[in-house]
Amino acid sequence: MKNCLIILTVLTLTGCAGLYRSIEPENMEYFTYSKLNDSVDISYNYNTQAKFNNKKYRKAERKSGFVAVSIKIVNNSSDTINILPNTLLVNFNGKPADIITYKDYVEDVKQATAIYLVYGIFGPWVTNNGSTSYIPIGLGIGLLNLGVASYANNRHEKDMKKLEIWGKSIKPKSSANGIIFLRNYTYDEIKFVYLKY
Repeated sequence: MKNCLIILTVLTLTGCAGLYRSIEPENMEYFTYSKLNDSVDISYNYNTQAKFNNKKYRKAERKSGFVAVSIKIVNNSSDTINILPNTLLVNFNGKPADIITYKDYVEDVKQATAIYLVYGIFGPWVTNNGSTSYIPIGLGIGLLNLGVASYANNRHEKDMKKLEIWGKSIKPKSSANGIIFLRNYTYDEIKFVYLKY
């Protein structure tokens, strides 16, 4: 029983579900800035999940090879501009970047949930007068973690859907913040090209 409690304690301390903290691209620091043309400026930051201390999601990004990139677009023109995949081109080293949708992103960038049910195998198992009984402490901890991870994943997905930049319109003399989702293993400099339609 002592060994079982030790294992359960280690799992609890090292394998707990993580909370999700809402991402606010408008509160990001943008260091990489470029002028797309006379009327559109853009800046970006790769560290979206890290900035808001979403460690579980940052770890999942590294594992999947996906990344959420916060961007800020400033419209200095007198016309409304629409941000669409065919008007804002994203390039690495002169080649089109591999853009994914928020759905593809959250499919891989999430916390595992079912794994927490493994906690249920840990008792403790108590022997008393020759009979053994199971006290489901591990199961309770597992179900709690499963609930926390599921809730965090749901909030994360809703945020990513809301923040995806595609389809946004930017009024004259104003700006918009959002996220683009890329399959990117190198974190090279991103080049943007804006095509006005």
